[in-house]
Amino acid sequence: MPTATHIPIQTYTISGSSTNSVSFNTISGYTDLVLTLGAKSNHSAGDGIMVRFNGDTSGNYSRTYMYGVGSGNGQGRASNETSIQSTLTQNVWTNTVHHIASYSGSTYKNVLLRNDAQTNAVVFTTGNWRNTNAITSITVSLVNSNYTAGSTITLYGIH
Repeated sequence: MPTATHIPIQTYTISGSSTNSVSFNTISGYTDLVLTLGAKSNHSAGDGIMVRFNGDTSGNYSRTYMYGVGSGNGQGRASNETSIQSTLTQNVWTNTVHHIASYSGSTYKNVLLRNDAQTNAVVFTTGNWRNTNAITSITVSLVNSNYTAGSTITLYGIH
């Protein structure tokens, strides 16, 4: 069986403190996509990461998640949201991996998301974008603040 190859499409490395959103607009020719973030927010209460496809800001996104923080845990569901969301803990580096399956197919788009922080917190999410169009652009934004310098966001295509 052939091995999947991750091909870097584009990487953003944040050099200042005035960026809260990055966009990937050259997406074609792959089977799946993987979006990675090694990021930190300087917001006093942490921050939310919003991932949107093709500029869609309507309520076409949903997610089911479970989390563990130290000895605590929980789960939840959110629907009719304006993005697929995850979190950044205040002033803590967080690694996030979004696997976007069959992004160019003609069915709804599914996303598997793992988010882990240096605070022993981990979140697993399955998200859905209720749209049958191929994903041609992805925007990754923070809700309340800007990325901290050194944050890196990379989009990979999988063959």
